[in-house]
Amino acid sequence: MSNGNVKFCPEGHPNPPYANYCGICGKKIEVITQPIKEQITPIEKIEPEYCIVGLGSTGIKILSNLWKRMKKRSEHLSFLGIDSEALSEDVYGALPPNIIHKIGKRSRGTGHSWKVGERLASEDPSIKDLLIQAKADKVDAVFFICSLGGGMGSGAAPYILSMLQDWGIRGGRFILAIMPADNESDQLHFNAYCGLSRLIKYKLRFNSDFIILVNNTNLEYYKTVDRYGREIIGNEVLAAIIDMMISIGDAGVHKRINVSDLTMYERTMGVFHFSPCIALGHSMRIYNGLTKVLESAFARPLMPIDPNSAIFTYLFLQISESLKEKMSYEELLSEFETWRQYNLPLTIASYFSLSYTKDQMDKMDLLLLIGGYLFEPFIKRSYDGYQRVKSASTQPPEELKIIEDTLKEYTQNLNSIHQKAKKGSYQI
Repeated sequence: MSNGNVKFCPEGHPNPPYANYCGICGKKIEVITQPIKEQITPIEKIEPEYCIVGLGSTGIKILSNLWKRMKKRSEHLSFLGIDSEALSEDVYGALPPNIIHKIGKRSRGTGHSWKVGERLASEDPSIKDLLIQAKADKVDAVFFICSLGGGMGSGAAPYILSMLQDWGIRGGRFILAIMPADNESDQLHFNAYCGLSRLIKYKLRFNSDFIILVNNTNLEYYKTVDRYGREIIGNEVLAAIIDMMISIGDAGVHKRINVSDLTMYERTMGVFHFSPCIALGHSMRIYNGLTKVLESAFARPLMPIDPNSAIFTYLFLQISESLKEKMSYEELLSEFETWRQYNLPLTIASYFSLSYTKDQMDKMDLLLLIGGYLFEPFIKRSYDGYQRVKSASTQPPEELKIIEDTLKEYTQNLNSIHQKAKKGSYQI
């Protein structure tokens, strides 16, 4: 577990003890430290506030699944859907129609062009008002959901993220982004490569705090069941990931991961990408402990990973209230640390959340987010598609060069951190 002191910048933003400049506002940090407050608390029901934004038809479909999961416990959340074309009920599903908004008065979609998605977002002043109406300026974080293959996810999402601070929206900037399947078209992979680059950095500024990547190939083959035995596939899996990350069990929380935990080191180190591993409804009579459930999730990541180069881990754990006496926080934490040290040996920051559900089952739900691994081999399909479409692209060469340079710099930074971690010289 990460521990020690936190440095605060003149604006009060927390930073790791080695930082000289704030990873949030960029101001120089004076030599003033403040001990990290111990976060182990009695069982309590406190949830962070999020504004969840679905962009494009895929993002809105996932948002609809999340709404169905969380609408009875959504008092700390707001929901917003934005697309470039009018949507039918089969897309927005259970969402109240007043949550869904179309941008671009004459728009009939982006035509799978990220540049069109960016233009539509930049020309529509209503987006700021929609976010403010959804209380995005009052929540702990804004959480975007999109497909990077489409024009809204690859074009509108980076632009909107880049404008949040200018619009007075200063919370965390989270995004769940779906990469195209390996067998999808080069144009979609071109969009994804451009979109990913601009999610990382837009106009020379870091643009996101936390990017959860999902490969559509992995998602297509992923099936699971929830604690009630109901099969969950596709967009429902992604809704479950967000639910696990932003909410707690209905019987309270013992240890939680908050927004500052999810952003502090990422901002300072300039590392933002994560792969989700999820295991739902696992019975302790069958799995007999946390380790085997971790193995079950770890065996099926929704974005390919290199575990030997991962530097961040976040474990969100929910167990039945009936297991509370049998599985203490201390025992679960020790079991997780033992597993993590063996399977993710270079981890330099790790957090653990434990909450409880009101039932008398023997079930465990688990979300493991693994981040900061060397990801260049796992975006090669999108890079290849980008290279093939690039020659026919109408985008200015200087704009494409910025896109390429951003991902090159990001990869070089990952390699540098990885080498230091291997030598044991990277300390937090």
